[in-house]
Amino acid sequence: MLNFIMKALNAYEFERHAGAKTKHPNNHIYFENGKTIYAVVQELKNTPQEMLFDAIQNVTGSTINQKNFRIWKGNKSFQFA
Repeated sequence: MLNFIMKALNAYEFERHAGAKTKHPNNHIYFENGKTIYAVVQELKNTPQEMLFDAIQNVTGSTINQKNFRIWKGNKSFQFA
């Protein structure tokens, strides 16, 4: 039987794990529509919270995984201060 430990990684840790040497990984991780994580965050940073759910889908060109979104939203360690 295999046991796995799940750990959330930030973009820098993810890129280091993959062997990349970049100090700005958010400029090198792309969504399906070709936009980088950094570009998407820049587009979303002034979006009102009540519009964020729809805006994420529009900007990334991807639908949100509802199950994982609910898990994330319920996880207090990921809540904003």
